[in-house]
Amino acid sequence: MIEIKITIDTAVNLLLERMKYELLIRQWQGSFNKELRLENLSYHDLFKITEVSVFDTVLLLPVDLIVLESNLVQIITQTVRSLSKILSREEFQIYSAFQARKLITPVCIYIKNMVKSENFKNN
Repeated sequence: MIEIKITIDTAVNLLLERMKYELLIRQWQGSFNKELRLENLSYHDLFKITEVSVFDTVLLLPVDLIVLESNLVQIITQTVRSLSKILSREEFQIYSAFQARKLITPVCIYIKNMVKSENFKNN
């Protein structure tokens, strides 16, 4: 098992930066009002932005950390739960390891299939 050594504070900061960027993109597209901030969003919208941001951040990690057994699920779970204090949303406290695993499993499957593919070997 690979142990990812990152503090939750650092992971929260990375996630918050990605969430702000994601909100900015959605505001630019016209999906959200330009005056809105993360703190002003409904929980439903904020949770969608959170999951997309987690997904994007996971895709930026080295393949070994995603595919091999690691503590990535625990880090994601604790990071999202920590958002409850920062964004004053108690709903984030119920985020579970099952939800984190469900979020990153498609990425793991895709990468494993890509590694097995002959096209990947030839490129």
